[in-house]
Amino acid sequence: MTQRDRLLFFDVGVRNALLQLHRRPLTRDQLGPVFEPWFTLQVLYLDRAFRKGWSVSSYRTESGAEVDLVVEPSPSRRDA
Repeated sequence: MTQRDRLLFFDVGVRNALLQLHRRPLTRDQLGPVFEPWFTLQVLYLDRAFRKGWSVSSYRTESGAEVDLVVEPSPSRRDA
């Protein structure tokens, strides 16, 4: 597996404006890239709001297979 930092560009409206996408409906192939950061942010907000202490990460294999979101419980909650 390879590891590198990820940048989560969370403001999809700004992204769409920069790409000139904000004036027309999203196509089916654009929905995933819009949904992924929204979902990831919801998980991060839930973790912070309820003080879950989750470890949130992602990974990619050397062949390019990718897991966008890995959520692990905090060590203290894992045994509970």
